[in-house]
Amino acid sequence: MQFAALAIFAALALAGAWIDIARRTIPNLLSLTLIVIGLTWAAIAGDLAGFLDQGGHFLAALAIGMAMFAIRAWGGGDAKFYPAIAAWIPLDHAIMLAVAIALAGGILVGIYALLRRFSQTRAEGTLMLPYGVAIAAGGLVIQGKMLLF
Repeated sequence: MQFAALAIFAALALAGAWIDIARRTIPNLLSLTLIVIGLTWAAIAGDLAGFLDQGGHFLAALAIGMAMFAIRAWGGGDAKFYPAIAAWIPLDHAIMLAVAIALAGGILVGIYALLRRFSQTRAEGTLMLPYGVAIAAGGLVIQGKMLLF
């Protein structure tokens, strides 16, 4: 049953990353689906404490995501996608999730810097990074770690 939940999580996280690459947006319905299924899974698979733990992580991540949006560090989709991913992960893994997302974000920035450097067509202005890719990657790494250890 745990593998089925991980497969659902992975499919939704990868869909968010793919859509962010293609459209530079993450649909609200995708984030809402992640939240509902993640918290429902926590309630079904565990006990009330587990549900409250993941719910707490979701709320903390929502506050952080909205703060990142307010300072224009993230777009609105990223600010909603991060807590949607966090809804699947216990609060005691919050720092690991943040570090995994930051590391994936650093790799993403490096890839985009190389692409921009060697691109034949250079767009003027700022380059919008699909940071949902880093958020999804961080979530997948932490889910995989939780499953294996």
